[in-house]
Amino acid sequence: MKFLKLFAALQILAGIGVSQAYTLPHHENYGVNFNECFELLTPDVTGAKCDLNNQKSACAEKIFSAVKKCGDSELSRQKTRFEKNLKTAGKIMADNAEAWSLLTNTVRQWNEFTALVKPAFASVTSAERAEAESVLYELAAVIKMNTHIKYFISRESDNAVEGYEDTRNVRYTYDERNAYPGMEKCIDSAVSMTDMYDCQSKGFSVQDQKLNKTYKKIMSGLKNNAGAKDAVRAMERKWVVYKEHASDYMPAYTGHGSAVLADQRSFSLEELMLQNILLERIEEAARR
Repeated sequence: MKFLKLFAALQILAGIGVSQAYTLPHHENYGVNFNECFELLTPDVTGAKCDLNNQKSACAEKIFSAVKKCGDSELSRQKTRFEKNLKTAGKIMADNAEAWSLLTNTVRQWNEFTALVKPAFASVTSAERAEAESVLYELAAVIKMNTHIKYFISRESDNAVEGYEDTRNVRYTYDERNAYPGMEKCIDSAVSMTDMYDCQSKGFSVQDQKLNKTYKKIMSGLKNNAGAKDAVRAMERKWVVYKEHASDYMPAYTGHGSAVLADQRSFSLEELMLQNILLERIEEAARR
């Protein structure tokens, strides 16, 4: 036993001074292409010596620059995919005017919401970090939208859908299975749709409480910054509008069966989880 403890201690000592590559928070959400690009542009940035919150440091500037370059490139690619997927959806929905109207309205609300993310960050942090954070969020969001629209289109048609290769074998941090400890086990052991709804209901409860707590924390920290409070509040209110529209269009498109309801709840829960990530990033940036 003493030998094992000594061996473990030597391993720890041997690791001192060994730098590990810097990893962006929630890097799983940004796609393979972005992460490969980011690693290529930041080979000398290490977690041991770089503090992203020290926004004037050389390594932080390098991170912001790499995020913008890689993020803009991948965001453009993902948006092109989304436009193609949207056109495919339009063809499939040619005989369902209600569903198409709801979907296009959802996309419009989503665009209006994402346009408010950067101003919200800019109100609490540096312009460089605001740029980087907003690009990362929008990239994660458009990848999620592509994954979502791919799933629902594939239920209705054999049309090719863009963007699926980036989602294979990836567990996004906003995956509903991460909603709370035990959620994945709950889903795996569900034997009926009622069981699934129960798992999701607990996920909504946990994530709702988390969102409300984080939002209140942001607002409390900005009590002496009315402009920042207004920017964050405007963003959050628009997100609520977008989320409600996003939930409405799915039943009109795919029907009202119990499986569709579970899918709808999954999408809404993951939207809530992604929004929690966004608010956590804003709160963290506002403290610096």
